[in-house]
Amino acid sequence: MDKSLDEILIHEKNHIFNAALVGAFYTILTLLLSIIGIFNEEIRVKHGFDAWGLIDVAILAALTYGVYKRNRYSALSLLLYFIIGKIVSFNTNSGFYGILFGIIFSYFYFQGVRACFHLHKLTNNKEEGERTKSWKYKIGFFILSILSLGFLIFMTLVALGPKEEVLSGIYLDKKYKKFLKENKLINSGEEIEYWYSDGFTDFKDGFYFFTNEKVVLYKNNWEEKSILIPYLSIQNIEFEKQASYYEDSKITITMDDSYVTFPVSSTGDGDEKFIKRLLQIWKRKIKEEEK
Repeated sequence: MDKSLDEILIHEKNHIFNAALVGAFYTILTLLLSIIGIFNEEIRVKHGFDAWGLIDVAILAALTYGVYKRNRYSALSLLLYFIIGKIVSFNTNSGFYGILFGIIFSYFYFQGVRACFHLHKLTNNKEEGERTKSWKYKIGFFILSILSLGFLIFMTLVALGPKEEVLSGIYLDKKYKKFLKENKLINSGEEIEYWYSDGFTDFKDGFYFFTNEKVVLYKNNWEEKSILIPYLSIQNIEFEKQASYYEDSKITITMDDSYVTFPVSSTGDGDEKFIKRLLQIWKRKIKEEEK
């Protein structure tokens, strides 16, 4: 038995409402995790929720509102925004449950997209069509959709590159450790204490770390790409703190006949954690040698 037009309209509106409801839930969840991630290193580093997530929240909220208003562009953008975001973050924070919920959320978003387009076609832009009739709103939602996808492309580049803060060795990506071992920058059993990379899309553009045995500096554009500094060859370590959030602090290591300076991010006071632990290990090695 064929459904009447009214029944079809109600059915499609329910799909749209469900998509908006899921979008609202995901927006609130992202907001909570982003706030927690600002203060919690594990959430921030392992799962990718940080202050950038607040921009993500604003975009999700706007697109979700657009879905609620039955805007086709917003519905399609929300689906693409969610799927591409999940693909980008797959390697860092998508276990079994992450994939499962991703599929479930994608289903509701897809149904919302399909319902918005179908409803628009059925009503032919009349009263039962999209609630937003003002061309200003329609243009606004369209521009928002384009900006959202543009922001997602930018965040994709950021996500594919190294973290912009100092990392504890326990949170260092496996591919980084593999590169270090393959290039003999660390030995078997050597423990990385803290790490920082100032590369934008590729960590090999520049990274700096220290272990329980030495300090390692690496720059792709150096003639000798890597500098390995055993603690006992270090004469002095100086720290230049930068007050600005947008500038890296500087650490200068003086050896017998040379010195080298490298940057360390001040995000989350990572520079202070880096230098404090570095000085502790260096001074301990010196004392052990003097005994």
